[in-house]
Amino acid sequence: MPVGAGNIIDSTGKTLDNVEKPRPQQFIATLDLDRTFVHTNFNTQKVKKLLAEHKGEIEQEHFYPMESWYLLRATKPGASVRDLCKQYQIETLRQYRHRSRRQIDEARRKGQKI
Repeated sequence: MPVGAGNIIDSTGKTLDNVEKPRPQQFIATLDLDRTFVHTNFNTQKVKKLLAEHKGEIEQEHFYPMESWYLLRATKPGASVRDLCKQYQIETLRQYRHRSRRQIDEARRKGQKI
């Protein structure tokens, strides 16, 4: 749990309001580090299947249409979005970005236009 003065911002860029204040200028917040962004490319059907087969355990917390991202989270203790993404072979946004960056770098090394 992060502790400090200032504010705590989650992975979506939202400032957390529900924080404990044990002392002046200090606060504590619990973050859900299993919440996972998934890009829609190549994943839409896999995400639909995961959500259908794990209804009551995993939910789509939000969809970002401009970016084409899903934000998935566990709603049942013990369920893990990240583990299920691996099981369903769903590429997370982090993995998508790393793969994309490798492909762009490789194209540049070969002198190809991007």
